[in-house]
Amino acid sequence: MKNYMLILTKEERQYLYKAPVYVSLLGALENGDITSNEIKEASEMVHYRTFTSDEILHEYYEKVQQSFNSNIKKEKMMLPSDETQAKKILHKKLEDINTILTKVKSKFSIKLKKSLYSLANHIANTENNWTQAISILVDPFIDTPDLQISKDLFNRID
Repeated sequence: MKNYMLILTKEERQYLYKAPVYVSLLGALENGDITSNEIKEASEMVHYRTFTSDEILHEYYEKVQQSFNSNIKKEKMMLPSDETQAKKILHKKLEDINTILTKVKSKFSIKLKKSLYSLANHIANTENNWTQAISILVDPFIDTPDLQISKDLFNRID
């Protein structure tokens, strides 16, 4: 992972380490509010990804895990109470992350995008909210056609 991110500035790396926080919050907002259960699940998923994600992401998730709980609490408190405005802010942050990821090697970038997409959808479904999980990150984050998740797949899940 270090080799993939060395090209980034310190600020860009720090921002990229917060990507799981942003996608977790966005996923949690899909049911209208951010619950403590969703925050707990996001923290557990980040921990699991330190050893279950693609090997290229292990170091990344180890670094993310070190400050995930404090970062998610801080970022949640900074979000406006208006759900629409909060989502706009998070979508903007994901657009910024997408821009940063254009600077790193595509193998790392693609694996990370897939992992973040999966995390957001997992958190959206933590509260059994299948119908709203469809819209999580398709437009602002996943811009590579082979990473598009078919909405038909989600439509089949009841």
